[in-house]
Amino acid sequence: MKYGDQILETSPIRAPARRAAATLDRLLDQARARIDAAEVRGRQTALWGAGAKAVTFMALLDRRVDAVVDINPRKLGSFLPGSGVAIDAPATLGARRPEVVFVLNPMYRDEIAGMLAADGIDAEIVVV
Repeated sequence: MKYGDQILETSPIRAPARRAAATLDRLLDQARARIDAAEVRGRQTALWGAGAKAVTFMALLDRRVDAVVDINPRKLGSFLPGSGVAIDAPATLGARRPEVVFVLNPMYRDEIAGMLAADGIDAEIVVV
């Protein structure tokens, strides 16, 4: 590929980029399948976190989760851009009893699992 007077070598990044795209497609397909299965069973799904990753995830997902929760009090009562899902406090999940909770940052998986367990919520936690 030529850029101005420079020739850019794209081959070193081509394979990793294709692997990343394939991984993203696989994760999105799995998330869609979990959402569809929960819906068939009359169960709910939730997304934990309302940052930029959540906005991107929802845009790519082409599905709607039932709840978006975030611990940031400044986000509560607003809506996730693009999808329009209301952002609630994690405590609201107790009434919803989601079957699946999607977590976008693996660093928080155990903390979120502990919070859900403390609220008596037995949900599958899916890190995407």
